[in-house]
Amino acid sequence: NAVVLAAGRGRRLKPFTDNVPKPLLKFKGRPLIDHVISALREAGVERVLVVTGYMGDAVARHLHATYVDVEVVPNPRWERGNAASLLVAKGRLAGGDFVLSMCDHIYSGEMVSDALAAYTGEPTLCIDRAPRLLQDLGDATKVLVTRDGYVKAIGKGLRMWNAVSYTHL
Repeated sequence: NAVVLAAGRGRRLKPFTDNVPKPLLKFKGRPLIDHVISALREAGVERVLVVTGYMGDAVARHLHATYVDVEVVPNPRWERGNAASLLVAKGRLAGGDFVLSMCDHIYSGEMVSDALAAYTGEPTLCIDRAPRLLQDLGDATKVLVTRDGYVKAIGKGLRMWNAVSYTHL
């Protein structure tokens, strides 16, 4: 299972998101959401749930036209943030393990495969310890990781950090 959060407004991408929802903005000729779904599928993820919100009808139309087996989960309270969007998908997950992704995090299927192969049943976070391509540090989700690999703190407002949650556009 995978849950892709695609509900936000994408304020930092204004004015592009005034008429096009962030998941449908194109990167290398394809909508962002398509890159994410392709990487998940390449890694063997069979079930993908996409939580929509801002301009959700447009995102749902694209997903239904492009994929026969992606589940769309609308979040009417998408303004409340990522946690609220994840809670909307909770009932569809039946308590099992799942991969969580944002619609604007671009990564390879190999990265997902490696993360799944290393998964031990403990919550796992893919991080970037040397974010060379990071465009907006202020908006990045910073992570403080201990020497033995445990997340000590996570958040956009961290003053001390040594990694970022996988770099997004």
